Amino acid sequence: MDRFHWTPSGAGLIFLPVSLTEMVSGSIMGSLVDRFGARRPGSLAFAVTGVAFFSLRFILHNTIPEKVLMGGLLALVGLGITVVQIIAMTEVSQVVIDYEAQSPGIFGGKPPMAQAYALFNMAYASGQMLGPVVAGSLQIRTGWSGMTLFFGIASALCALPMGLWSGTPSKVEEGDENNGLIVRPD
Repeated sequence: MDRFHWTPSGAGLIFLPVSLTEMVSGSIMGSLVDRFGARRPGSLAFAVTGVAFFSLRFILHNTIPEKVLMGGLLALVGLGITVVQIIAMTEVSQVVIDYEAQSPGIFGGKPPMAQAYALFNMAYASGQMLGPVVAGSLQIRTGWSGMTLFFGIASALCALPMGLWSGTPSKVEEGDENNGLIVRPD
């Protein structure tokens, strides 16, 4: 708002590229994750998001090209968020299915998918609540460049655990006529 002299509405509208990218790319990214697994798309998403956050530091002037660049970078951030969210939701459901397959009836008959997704949504909402607080604090203390550097590094660092530990093979496959599950031996 300070740099571009936007009203609160204008400042809010700059996040439209994030929302539109998430809305449009969800099913496409989901099919890519289904096809290639979680590791490569997830690591790439975190890396691209890190570069996009880092590149936001180059938005320094109130010019049309820089506003367009900011919209494009925010669209890349939205794309990365979409991929990571799809992977996280897939991983949550897979963990529940695997626990139920390893110890049938552990959850009292039905796997607690709703509870697992509720916990996931609580964690995601916590990030949405704390993210702006952290960003605002960093912006006040370190400025725009420091804030975008922090989020760029944090996102890029998340590519490492995503690449190392996500998308581990499930011990369950679809296809059994009993509950639609087949448990693979270790």
